[in-house]
Amino acid sequence: MEAVHPIFNREGLAIEVDFSLPACRVVRCLEQVMEWRGRPEAIRMDNGPEYVSHTLVSWAEKQGITLIYTQPGNPQQNAYIERYNRTVRQEWLEQYLFESIQDVQEVATQWLWTYNHDRPNMGNSGLTPAQKLKTAACILIQCPTKNGGITNFSRSFVFMPTFYLQPLEVFICG
Repeated sequence: MEAVHPIFNREGLAIEVDFSLPACRVVRCLEQVMEWRGRPEAIRMDNGPEYVSHTLVSWAEKQGITLIYTQPGNPQQNAYIERYNRTVRQEWLEQYLFESIQDVQEVATQWLWTYNHDRPNMGNSGLTPAQKLKTAACILIQCPTKNGGITNFSRSFVFMPTFYLQPLEVFICG
């Protein structure tokens, strides 16, 4: 299972589930997220084989995205996503015995919507990720630039400067 998560509003952008997620699947997931969220400046991740592969590295170079790898044995360098993964495990992953990969994806998708829209996040001052994004949009729309225009909302806040990627283990019964 792969999680894609920006730091600005602590929103979960994607959870991709399968028995194996090779680099081409990671790239496809990132491209889908970028279609509606824009291109990040950087992606922070561990040194898993799907992340250090030529496929992902060359794709990131073509996109102009910097890949930031945590040092092996130092998960604290990616503490933000480690905290998110703990939430994923505690709130739904360890709560069910799954019979198929499709069951895992369905529960992941439902939970992701709830996490983003219904679950307050203390890191967002008690706002949900969706509320934090809307609040930022309202503030930015009211802020003129020095040249008399409006702050470019899509580049300022919807554009997430760093995505975080992290694999999670899922056990399927059956």
